[in-house]
Amino acid sequence: METQHNPFFNSALIVGMIFALLSTAVSLGVGYSMINSEPTGSLFTPASFSFFFVCLVVLFAGTFAVRHHVKEYNEALPMGRGAVIGLVTGVVTAVFASVFSLVWLLIDPAFNDNLMNALIANFEAISEIPAAQRDEMIDGIYTQFQKQSTVAGQLSTAALNSVFYGLINALTGMLGVKLFSPKQDSIEL
Repeated sequence: METQHNPFFNSALIVGMIFALLSTAVSLGVGYSMINSEPTGSLFTPASFSFFFVCLVVLFAGTFAVRHHVKEYNEALPMGRGAVIGLVTGVVTAVFASVFSLVWLLIDPAFNDNLMNALIANFEAISEIPAAQRDEMIDGIYTQFQKQSTVAGQLSTAALNSVFYGLINALTGMLGVKLFSPKQDSIEL
């Protein structure tokens, strides 16, 4: 039984761009909520959970890419093919999310500085930890934002996100095969 492998890049590209736009919107929403709120003096702020929120948004890009591919070609997919579709979708999502974030910095160039200042103000308001430890955490935030403002920082973030998003979406791509792929006939005559 010969299986025709239809191209899946269109599905990965379409779904990846949509999920990149969604993850960028979630990141910006959390960032602006942090910028526009008063320092709480709490370690657990919306910004500290933003990575979790973005992961929830990006988590099922592979599943939806497989669903899109199955609807397009109506062919049964092996698990490995679903994993590849998910992996490529995750990488596309990470790349486009980085591009959308950079485009947003053209629209609001002060966003990163305002977010950094809001995070630092929040850490300065924390009274439960010793001053030396708090100052070390603030220096870490400042250093991290300075690294992010460089081209190398942007590229390393895009690379790390590509690996992470690719791996989790390879798993959800296999889930998409289980949920959406038509079953292969196992009887050969």
